[in-house]
Amino acid sequence: MTGNTLPQQPAHKMAMTLMFSDVTGIGPVTALTTWSYTGSRWSDIGNVPYQKIHGYDRWDARISWEPKPDWEITGYVQNIMDEIGIQEFAYANVWLTEHRQIGVQFRWRPDMTR
Repeated sequence: MTGNTLPQQPAHKMAMTLMFSDVTGIGPVTALTTWSYTGSRWSDIGNVPYQKIHGYDRWDARISWEPKPDWEITGYVQNIMDEIGIQEFAYANVWLTEHRQIGVQFRWRPDMTR
């Protein structure tokens, strides 16, 4: 095993996030997008070629709006490109990334000091 790469250790892994925030006449608005990359890696210490896990990308985005100080509305898309990657492979078990998810969140944070 001398010289083999450790399992589940990609040679390259990175993420970039861009954020924009502005206070508008209708309340604060924040937009955020993140792209991440996990490179190829070996599933076990033997570095067997047919068990190599391929790299994958992921791109997420969200936008939030605060119409009032105690309310926030957020729309989001996770895994925009709907690319499925293998997160981990161990023996007969495989863990995959999630499919694309789209959603809206409503948050109410009451100010109890009033």
